[in-house]
Amino acid sequence: MMISGNGIKSFLYEESETTLLHLTGFKLTDLECKHVAHTDCERSKLAKELAELVGHKYCILGSHRPQKHTSIEQQICYEKSVIKEMVNCGPTRPIRIVLTEDKRVWSDNNHTTVAHILSRGKEVSIEDVPHYIVDFRGESPVIISINCSVLNSVIDIKSAIASAQRLNIRTKKGYRPEHFTWGISDLFNQLYA
Repeated sequence: MMISGNGIKSFLYEESETTLLHLTGFKLTDLECKHVAHTDCERSKLAKELAELVGHKYCILGSHRPQKHTSIEQQICYEKSVIKEMVNCGPTRPIRIVLTEDKRVWSDNNHTTVAHILSRGKEVSIEDVPHYIVDFRGESPVIISINCSVLNSVIDIKSAIASAQRLNIRTKKGYRPEHFTWGISDLFNQLYA
């Protein structure tokens, strides 16, 4: 599903050779996650309910895809095969890290994040993998390309910002109340426990 960046009118762009200092040592498993694989526990049910309250209808991993599986189990099995293919090819796609106004740190492409964890281990940190940052903590969004990880296309950059912006807007609407977190580690454990 391609997200258009037509609504993005201004942004700042920075190049950097290193990640932001406060993200150094931040494990991929500690990133916030927008997907659940199952709603078989109270926390995952709550994550899905909160997502629906703010209009995120694709909370179940893979539900954004046009093909419809007859069950969530089949859908998740397919998503795991997508991740496995990424691992088999050696994940090279950068992870889009989103810093929302509420100061949370998100992965905006969960399949890629999980593939990097499977390839490198649960202790892998943000600075160990290709990534770029979309930061909404200031007046205008800032996209920070770490080691030239962002394509040199304004259209692609605007689309990445638009995708990340949806997370920021949802957090303002209560997507993740202060007392609640659902992370990549939670999704990972649902998929590979």
